[in-house]
Amino acid sequence: MNRRIVSALLAFIAAFAAMFAAVVPANAYIDDPYINGRKFASTSICVGSTLLQSYYRVGYVAQSINNGTNTLALDYSTDCAADGYPPSRRMVVGTFQNAADDRCLVFTNQYHDDYNGFWRWTSGPGIYLNTGLSACIGSQVRRDHWISQGIAWHLGLNSIENNETWRVMHVSDSSAATVPLPVQQEMIKLDQIYMGNFCNSGNVC
Repeated sequence: MNRRIVSALLAFIAAFAAMFAAVVPANAYIDDPYINGRKFASTSICVGSTLLQSYYRVGYVAQSINNGTNTLALDYSTDCAADGYPPSRRMVVGTFQNAADDRCLVFTNQYHDDYNGFWRWTSGPGIYLNTGLSACIGSQVRRDHWISQGIAWHLGLNSIENNETWRVMHVSDSSAATVPLPVQQEMIKLDQIYMGNFCNSGNVC
């Protein structure tokens, strides 16, 4: 094989490798199973709900996450809009009843902007807990668990199905029955998300 052919072949290989590298996402969260690539643009976020707080403890969960992280400032309110929070800085927690639906959580208003690889919420996402299933609301731990999971998912934590049933984001009845709030490792991960640890280098996400 003459030098011209070899040079052309090497040039093609280099060009192909460069093209492949260009389409591989550079966002670190893609390589982290605990990150779902979704977040709020701000660290000041309102969690709204008009549910009975002695039963559906949305305020308690929001305050627990607020206290467990260093970056987030979660505010519970019965009317986030009236408190001055725009849709991009608020979420709402409610209920629905459907015993034929095996899901404990249903999410609505999943509108977002793509920003440096992250989905930033734009329209006040909704988190709805299924009151038709005892697996979802049969105990205070279960209610706290599912509310926690819904809030944490919208803050950026991913649902997981590994053997770490001690995490609130684990999708299992064992976790639902025993883990009411995000654990320390999950709080740390939330801080890392909102400190920008999973952004592209030099970019704000």
